[in-house]
Amino acid sequence: MINIKSKIRNINRHEVAEFLFINKWPYWFAAFSVGVFAFAYAKLFHYSESLAEKFLHNHPYLFLIYCPILFWVSWFVVHYFSKEAKGSGIPQVMAAIAKIEHHESEKELSRFVGIKVTVVKIISSLVCVVGGGAVGREGPTIQIASSIFYTITQKFEKYVKQPINQEFWLITGGAAGIAAAFNTPLGGLVFAIEELSTSHFNKFKSSLITSVVIAGYASQWLGGPYLYLGFPDLGKFTGISAAGWFSFIAIVCGLGGGIFGQIIYSLSMKKEKVFKSNVAKGFLAIFLGLAFALIAVFYNSKILGPGRDILTDSLFNDVQIEYSVPLVRFIGPIISYMTGGAGGIFAPSLAAGGSIGGFISQIFEVGHSQLFVVLGMIGFLSGVTRAPFTAFVLVLEMTDRHSAIFPMMFVALLSAKVAQFINKHSLYELISAKYQNPDPE
Repeated sequence: MINIKSKIRNINRHEVAEFLFINKWPYWFAAFSVGVFAFAYAKLFHYSESLAEKFLHNHPYLFLIYCPILFWVSWFVVHYFSKEAKGSGIPQVMAAIAKIEHHESEKELSRFVGIKVTVVKIISSLVCVVGGGAVGREGPTIQIASSIFYTITQKFEKYVKQPINQEFWLITGGAAGIAAAFNTPLGGLVFAIEELSTSHFNKFKSSLITSVVIAGYASQWLGGPYLYLGFPDLGKFTGISAAGWFSFIAIVCGLGGGIFGQIIYSLSMKKEKVFKSNVAKGFLAIFLGLAFALIAVFYNSKILGPGRDILTDSLFNDVQIEYSVPLVRFIGPIISYMTGGAGGIFAPSLAAGGSIGGFISQIFEVGHSQLFVVLGMIGFLSGVTRAPFTAFVLVLEMTDRHSAIFPMMFVALLSAKVAQFINKHSLYELISAKYQNPDPE
């Protein structure tokens, strides 16, 4: 019989301390830093949104000048200082992980995750939002979080006596980023496994969970516990009729998400072929900013920002969704993305899907509008990302509505399948592939 007490006594306490505090503290520090950053970035992002809304309300005609200028500045910062900072940030992290697998140089890797790309990402995304851009902070948070983890490995690797697997650090950094951004720890874990990880989960599951816990706790320590959307009353909707409506929402939103992603990708490729010079790209950013401003001033101001207010109004204030809202929430992120600045499509996808789901409930007078909003969010996001588990887990944690978990899962899976009729690959996969294998100049 093994004497456990004697085994414990024989453990070298110095070795234990060395393992915990020398090998692990840089990792803990990175996760804590992500949580603090995610909180600060969220505050700046919300403040930037409010600035855009106030400017549009107080100076609607000046907004026609204000918006194009800031869209141009957002593009300028990215184009001249770090081109890999543009757009969401998730494809860049995916590309960085792939480059690690192919043993690319540190210089090549730092283009996608590092201090420079982090600074440019923050500045460009905030400028875009101040200008009214329909972009989100979640994708940028993921790229910046992975950059924080990568930078810390570079600075402290010589102090750690165990070999550092940079791939695991980037994956756990991304998971920590999404967990802190949405306050969705399970969503962070699922996202890392479904979207980022190409490795066996058992190799880094403890590190992944630890990073999510520390980053999430740091964010909650500063901002307090919260739900991204609160506790909507989804009611009860069951039976054959319910299954039919759930399928309809999944098909419409899945196709919508797939088309949304395909339009962004196709236009991005066309833009690179048509607009060769920097002057032309700059003028395009100004033109797109003017088009965006004209829609906001003369058609519907709901085009501004990531669209979270549309979701909360639909879920809690019983505000009716006008027919123009799904349209502007579909078009707005595309225009914003095409300027070439930084900004994510996670939150805008949720707003687009939620507005479509709520509008379906209204025009067919089905009732259960809150449930349809939630399912629309899941369906559209699944169509864009082809990550159904991430989509339904994120929305489940945002709303804490476990009573609707089976419709959520059903819509997520069906939407992801339907979107494959548009393209077998997600927008993130397509863009990541371009980063990994750029066309020759």
